[in-house]
Amino acid sequence: CDANNDCSYAMVIILVNNPLPVKILNFNANQISLSAALLKWNVEDELNVNRYEIEKSFDGINFNYSGTVNVNGNSLPSKNYSFVDQFEEIRTTIFYRLKSVDNDGKYAYSKVVALSLNKTNNNPKLEIYPNPFVNSFYLNYFVYMSYFNHFNLIILLIN
Repeated sequence: CDANNDCSYAMVIILVNNPLPVKILNFNANQISLSAALLKWNVEDELNVNRYEIEKSFDGINFNYSGTVNVNGNSLPSKNYSFVDQFEEIRTTIFYRLKSVDNDGKYAYSKVVALSLNKTNNNPKLEIYPNPFVNSFYLNYFVYMSYFNHFNLIILLIN
C-alpha cells in the first residue's frame, strides 16, 4: 500500500532463463581402448539434479543418447562423475555433451567436447616366435575386424 492506503497494485517478479542448479566445472573425454571412451566431469552446487544423460555425435551437430548416470542426492561440495562409452563405428572424431536433467524435467546442456580417436593400434599386427626357430613356430595375426568384411591370409612355408 502507498501513503494514501491505496493497495490496488501488485509487484510481480518473473525469472526468465533460470539456469539449472548445477555448475559443471570440467568435462573431458579420453580414449581408453579401440572401442571405448572414458568421460569424466566434475560438478558443484548440485541441487535437485536427477541425472546426467550422455549424448554423442559423429558430426558435432546431430546428437544421440548414449547413456545415463544417476545422481544420488544433492551435493554442495564438488563431486566427480564418470561414464564409459562403447562405440563400434570407426571415426576420426566423436563429439560428446552432457544433458543435466533436473527433478522437475528441466534440462541444460554442457559444452561439447571432441575426442580425436587414435587409430594407430587398429593396424593389422603379425607376430612370429620364437626367432630363430628349429622345428616349429607360432604365428599370431591380429586385425581389427571393423575394417574388413573379409580377408585372405596366405601362409607359404618354404623349406
